Amino acid sequence: MRSFLQIALLLAATPLVWSADLLAWMDAIAQHQLAAREAAIAELRTPADAERRKEYVRKKVLDLMGGLPDYSGPLNAQVTGRIDRDGYAIEKVIFESLPRLFVTANLYRPLASGRRPGILMPVGHLESGKAALQQMAANLARKGFVVLTYDPIGQGARLQA
Repeated sequence: MRSFLQIALLLAATPLVWSADLLAWMDAIAQHQLAAREAAIAELRTPADAERRKEYVRKKVLDLMGGLPDYSGPLNAQVTGRIDRDGYAIEKVIFESLPRLFVTANLYRPLASGRRPGILMPVGHLESGKAALQQMAANLARKGFVVLTYDPIGQGARLQA
């Protein structure tokens, strides 16, 4: 049996050819998984069923991503700037999600004081850039939401190597 490294080196040295057979095989796997998901959701009848499904999905996602770090220390958040707009403000924020793992973010918030619902919005990058997502965050702030937008690791200027 070949190791992961041997397979990766073999694939790197082999020209990548996306044959119709490979795409059909991958699509068949995806369709099978989608059908299984649809069947599982169709079986949900009660709030308890939905709660069990929620726990299953949460566990599956955490397992697939290798779990979450066991850390509850300080974020050491700082506001580095502010842009005032009509009905909302954008605060430029930097914080440590883990020790020495800095996250830059923009906090869109209504100018009116009081408790507000919050939205966490990873913005990433679209082919058209971030403008559409920034506009969405601004519109939500105008409607009374507080929105924290950030670049996920490995996208845009937030490459952590």
